[in-house]
Amino acid sequence: MQFPHKRKSLSKSYPKSFLVASIMNTPSFSYNLVRNRTLRRLSEEREEGRKSRERGRAKSEFESLERESIKKMKCLEQISLIYPSRAITKISFISRNLI
Repeated sequence: MQFPHKRKSLSKSYPKSFLVASIMNTPSFSYNLVRNRTLRRLSEEREEGRKSRERGRAKSEFESLERESIKKMKCLEQISLIYPSRAITKISFISRNLI
């Protein structure tokens, strides 16, 4: 809340630096200062959490793709042991799907 009539009377009787210091020492100013710092810190922490979740998600997706490709390669090994003549065509087909 602002009271313009009080501000005018203060500005006539006190220097500007004193007015700034007195405003900074009011409870509402310090409350807002602490509130803004806290909100900024919380938003930064939220941003860091979001980034770490994205990194974790990307890592888990990569690991799942890696597990799938390992399974496919094991299948290829089994196919090449059982059907050596068909293995070359199967390997080229599955390797295209891996890429």
